[in-house]
Amino acid sequence: MATATKKPKVKKPEENPFKILWMNSCYQQTLLPDAPWHKIEDKIAESLTLKVERQFGKPERKEALLQNLGGPFVSKYLPDADWNPQLLEPPNMAPHEKQKILKEAQAYLNSQMYKCVKDIGYQKMLGAGNNGDVPQDYSEFMQHSYNIFNRGLDRELYRQEQELSKKKLSEIMMERKLDLKIPAPSRHKVNSLSSSISTPASEKKPSSAVIKDMVQRVDGDPPPLWGPQSDAIGRSILAVLERDPRKFDHVARSLHGRQLPGALRSFMWSDVLFKEERKRLHEGNVEKVVRERFAKAVSRGIEDLKISRATYSPIHGLIQTAVIETYNKTTSMVAYKSDSHIKESCRALNVLYVYDRSYEPYLIHWLFPLQLAFQRSSNTTTEIGEHVYEVAMYLDLLNSSCFPTWPQVFAIAEQVMNTMMLTDPDLYTHLKSIATTNVKVNKKEFLHQLISIEKAKAEELLKATPGSKREENITTELLADPLVFFRRWIGEVIKYNYKNVDTAFLTDPLIICRRWICVLDTPGVMYVWDQLFMQNWSDSVLKNFSLALVELLRYKFMEARDYKTMKEVFLFEPSKLYTVDIQMAWIHLESGKDLMEVPYLNRRRIQPGVSRMSQLPSAPMTPSLPGLLPSVGLKCLVLKLVIPSEIIEREPWVANIDAKYLKLNVTAYFGSVRLRTRMSLKDAIALDIEKDNYGNTVYEIYYLDEKFLFENLDIAEYDVEKELGANPYCMLKVEYTKPGTFTQRSALPVGWARVPLFQRDAHNPRGGRDSIDSIDIHWLLQNGDFKLTLHPGDIPEVSTHPSSPTVPVNTEDAILGYHSELLVMVYDPREEPPDRARPPGLPAAMPLQVPPADTRHSPTYSPKPSPRPQPKKGSPHPQPRIKESPKPKPRDKPRIRFQDDDSPWVEYKPDVAYERNETPTAKNQAFDLYIDGVRFITDNSSIVKVTGIIGAPDDTKMLLTIPDLDKSARCPVFQFRLTFNEQGKELDDDVVAFLRVYTWDVIKEEITVIGSCFVPIFDKDNGYQLNVGGHQLRLHNGVPPQKPKYHATDLDNIPVVPGASILVRVLPSKAADQPAPSYGIGYYKSEPCRPTASEKRIFSSYKEHMMYPKTVRDMIQRLQQAEGQPIGQNDEELLGWLQDKLDVKKYGSNVAAGNLPLDKAIRYRVKMGINVKIQQAHNLPEGIYLQCFARVQPGEKVVSMPPTEDGHGEEEKFITLKLDFESFQKSPVWTDDFTNLHPFYDENSVLLIQLYGLDVKYTSRIEHDGPGKLRTSKDQELSLGNEQIIGWTVVPLFEGNSVMSGTHELPIFKGQYPEGMLEDLTNFPVDEVFRRWKWDKGARLGDSSIIVDVWDGHFDWEEVPVPHTYKQLMLMFGKEESFVNARKPKKSWKKISAFVVDGLEKKQQKLGTEKITKKFYDLMEDALMTAGFGPLKQTI
Repeated sequence: MATATKKPKVKKPEENPFKILWMNSCYQQTLLPDAPWHKIEDKIAESLTLKVERQFGKPERKEALLQNLGGPFVSKYLPDADWNPQLLEPPNMAPHEKQKILKEAQAYLNSQMYKCVKDIGYQKMLGAGNNGDVPQDYSEFMQHSYNIFNRGLDRELYRQEQELSKKKLSEIMMERKLDLKIPAPSRHKVNSLSSSISTPASEKKPSSAVIKDMVQRVDGDPPPLWGPQSDAIGRSILAVLERDPRKFDHVARSLHGRQLPGALRSFMWSDVLFKEERKRLHEGNVEKVVRERFAKAVSRGIEDLKISRATYSPIHGLIQTAVIETYNKTTSMVAYKSDSHIKESCRALNVLYVYDRSYEPYLIHWLFPLQLAFQRSSNTTTEIGEHVYEVAMYLDLLNSSCFPTWPQVFAIAEQVMNTMMLTDPDLYTHLKSIATTNVKVNKKEFLHQLISIEKAKAEELLKATPGSKREENITTELLADPLVFFRRWIGEVIKYNYKNVDTAFLTDPLIICRRWICVLDTPGVMYVWDQLFMQNWSDSVLKNFSLALVELLRYKFMEARDYKTMKEVFLFEPSKLYTVDIQMAWIHLESGKDLMEVPYLNRRRIQPGVSRMSQLPSAPMTPSLPGLLPSVGLKCLVLKLVIPSEIIEREPWVANIDAKYLKLNVTAYFGSVRLRTRMSLKDAIALDIEKDNYGNTVYEIYYLDEKFLFENLDIAEYDVEKELGANPYCMLKVEYTKPGTFTQRSALPVGWARVPLFQRDAHNPRGGRDSIDSIDIHWLLQNGDFKLTLHPGDIPEVSTHPSSPTVPVNTEDAILGYHSELLVMVYDPREEPPDRARPPGLPAAMPLQVPPADTRHSPTYSPKPSPRPQPKKGSPHPQPRIKESPKPKPRDKPRIRFQDDDSPWVEYKPDVAYERNETPTAKNQAFDLYIDGVRFITDNSSIVKVTGIIGAPDDTKMLLTIPDLDKSARCPVFQFRLTFNEQGKELDDDVVAFLRVYTWDVIKEEITVIGSCFVPIFDKDNGYQLNVGGHQLRLHNGVPPQKPKYHATDLDNIPVVPGASILVRVLPSKAADQPAPSYGIGYYKSEPCRPTASEKRIFSSYKEHMMYPKTVRDMIQRLQQAEGQPIGQNDEELLGWLQDKLDVKKYGSNVAAGNLPLDKAIRYRVKMGINVKIQQAHNLPEGIYLQCFARVQPGEKVVSMPPTEDGHGEEEKFITLKLDFESFQKSPVWTDDFTNLHPFYDENSVLLIQLYGLDVKYTSRIEHDGPGKLRTSKDQELSLGNEQIIGWTVVPLFEGNSVMSGTHELPIFKGQYPEGMLEDLTNFPVDEVFRRWKWDKGARLGDSSIIVDVWDGHFDWEEVPVPHTYKQLMLMFGKEESFVNARKPKKSWKKISAFVVDGLEKKQQKLGTEKITKKFYDLMEDALMTAGFGPLKQTI
């Protein structure tokens, strides 16, 4: 009997359902005896008990129900029920029957429990909607649980914060202890983790210009993608999902629009990646099955490819090169180009290739977010290996199950363009217009966009004759369209479904799909991918992100003038957007809100611009669409707020209103229909705070530079409002946001006003009230200044929003009194009027942005706005004044920039000079020496002055002059006259004036002398009469040796300054100054300054250098700004600063100005490039046919820069091909012409030269009827690989913004360059790398050396001003004497011609040498392509 009543064992309730301690603690608190949950539990249990008791008719079923309910439940709610476990045990029931009846009982209880929950009214617990009231006990339970978990989370976050603070404090203390023992490390971080050299301990403080250049840099530590608190919350949500995976969709909906923290991101991404596999497999542990399947396929691939490991596939070299190049050139990836990250990427791509033989360069971009989302937990060898396989598997799942196809991409791009055409026609028309201006496209760059319906056109494009008109037309038609960029944007997130396209078209290497990763920064990329994963890669996500980006960059697009600038905005500007702005814009569109409000969410925008193309005559106007109102704007807003004294007594805080908390809300209406809303974005300024005669406080509030634009307001569908005679207008509401925390802030309505915008044209036949059925009503803009009454309180609920309240308004809580006013200007943005004059005490208005002149035509010169006034130190806004205002300062007159003549050199015209010059006078007559200008100062020059001396034995005069502030900075103009020999003495025949031009060297940051010249006063060819007329004289970089008497030819042997000259006039003396003629008329004798070929190139670069200051005034202000000095505000201050700056005496009594360095005179320009010629190598191994392969290794600042439109800055490389066969094998001489390269400027950029040697044996044909056979000396096929690299060296290229022009003598190192060398050369100067590198013994190739000529592309070699000989790198590894001795030839040395049998005729020798050259070219090109480099640009 006792056995019959024994209760079966029941599984205890789970006490710790979550993997996080604090959550389990909170869970257990909700189950305490007095918790509200027990009330709900009792109601459900009692209802369930009633349903269960009805099933007690069958003993077996009763027993199964009791065992499922458990002992505690039965004891509490069914105390009278009798247990009889033996009914379900043998021999009464077989085990399988017991399991069956228990499962049936469990299913019954589950279904009945859900019914009980619904019957009682707790549908919310089941996730179902409930339109009725929520039961009180359920509300108490939810509030109780929320409070417990909220407090628990706060405690957990506080605990975490304390731990982090403690850890950080310990790190700081440890650093302080270490600082006492070793020197402090550099402030600059080393980008490479494997660098073998460290940064110097002391670095020069960067200048302000350098700091500004570094604002947009992405190098350095990776950006934080989540914080500790968000990660803690994410892990808590993850614990809930692991407990109940069914909540995934609920969590995804709740986190819509938010960026995911690390742990939660990896869980949710992996869940989506395996989603398709779950549908296909229908197995329990799908993840395990997929992992095993992937591992087996990789194992088969290893066997098929006959390799030792999957991370080292046959194309590992190609993958490694592509990965390094991609990480260097992609904005979001540059910060992650550490060795470990790049190695992981290479290994994962190799594994994927072994898995299914798939590799495309775009997979590097797809892999990058996966690497960030699925980071390994430890750095053990096993963990690293498994993680690589895991990431490769995720990439395969991403590639096969998530991305949409290209037809979907095209459809989304079309939707984006159609949406823009309907919603933002101004931007749509503008993009369509500029897309065909100055079109210069790389058809290969966009070829992968031209598939599907455009495939035939793309093939026609490639078949067009290069350079023909037909090709140009096709290119423009297909590629010069904004639609292509939208496809590229979207295609940068998705992949190409290659199953639907023929293999021949797919295998074209140009079909490379770029990603959003190419245009966004890292946080932006991860945010976009988070939304795509949470929305299951929905098309609407891609569409809305495209629209959000283009509208956020609307002001940039509207500033674009042609195809090139439009392309730059599409590809380079998105990475500069704030991620939070992208987030807000996307959420805005996802919520179905107005697209035209998105541009105002970009906090980096300057102004909502009007198309700059509207200033060009060729730009078409936006077509007028029916029902669209013209654009209208509001600006120059001024509020007069009257606060009654009784309000101040009631609300004391009103007596000190902070203007920055007064915000404007402007809403456009048509009748009662709300069209669009704008918010003020800038702080207001309170200028006046005073008391009136009645004791009221009066505020005068200004909204400076605040503009509210309403574009493309659509009223076509509002017929009722038209019938009622409604007009478009604005409701402006003033709100005051009280200071405090975010939760404490509340917007208090201050007042409102109604601003008229349009009225119907009564004179238009269809414009009056009879036109209610027409959408072509003619609306007249009510432009002008309006003074409107500002009504107190909130806007009344009146359908037509009258200009004054027609119903009683509750003003009990109002703070505004009567006679408050609003002053506003309504204007047409297409013809924007100037702002009202600002009262004294307000900062000056920003100058209008004038677009630069069209560079496609000859430049025209327009008035230049005055310099932007600099803000004074202190608060950004002036403090409110009380009654009295300071007197306004007189404004300077507007300055206009003039240019004498744009021609760099004009030939002398004697007839023009004859008409202007007077008869020459004798040596005993007074004369005037005029200094009119200096032509084309060098790039390292800035501000200038001219000094000089002219003298006779008993009469000497000094001269000094400074330039006109408003004339050209490159060609400064002077207004100087010096009268000499007023006494009428008889002067010597060879009297000369000696002139010197001083400048501030911006490279050396010191005073230097650009050049000097002698001005002959008397003309010996004309009987030593006065040398009347204008003279253009070259400036020589130096002074003549000291001598008692100087002649005009004493400077002839001193180098001239490239392109620089001085304009002087020698005229008979007159009382009045004679103005200088224009240089362009040919008055000056200019033959001595006729430009060389090199100088013509220099002048061309000067003309294109848009960043050089236009005027002397601009140059002075730029120098002041760079040095952190106050900006001069008037001519007197600027000229005084120039004189002090160029006064060498202020730098010391013994200080003398040196000569301007000519090697830094011309700044490097990528368009001109650098010229390189490899001359000769010395002391190399004999018996080897040697050629050189040279390529530019870019520095860290430019390694990620994309090439220019002309292709400059891309991979720069060349090989030597022509050997002097009469030179020695140990000292080969190359006779190739120089090679012109176009790398970007970076002082760390170097030219890497590798010497390849072939063991060649040439055998001629017996018949001598053609080229012979080339084999190795061992009669094997020739090959070119790392084994054939004899040595290497590097050539420094840049210094001080210029090319290191001259002859470089360099050491040669043995074999291949060591691992890590290229990365160090990228990050540090070459001499520092060589000095600190730990060289192995035998690293050098004896005393071998190589001679390389490098010079600026502006110059011919013969015209390089001062070609230096650079030996410092060579002398770091030995004495010069040993290198020189190694170059001396010996009798035993063989000539290169010995490779071809000497006894052959010259014709056969020529065939042999050509055969060797062609073979080396072919081998080198094959090796480059295998290594991942592009083909050679050279031809044999």
